Amino acid sequence: MKSPIVSALRTVIAALAIGCAVSSGSAADQAPSEKVLKKYDLNKDGKLDEAETAKWHADQKAAAEKKAAEKKAAAETPAK
Repeated sequence: MKSPIVSALRTVIAALAIGCAVSSGSAADQAPSEKVLKKYDLNKDGKLDEAETAKWHADQKAAAEKKAAEKKAAAETPAK
């Protein structure tokens, strides 16, 4: 026979896992911020079309690659 505490804990853990899975959408699933819309919504319709979204994502990727390269360069630079 299972303990009621163990059953309750399993239920809570399962609910938390489901909640985390549902709420952790990727950036592509989230609506762009007002700042992003101002910069990338070229036709000013209040949403990003495929081309605008592609440009936004390309800029994000380039920024992430630049940051990674800078971090790598800083790690390779000997400390004084």
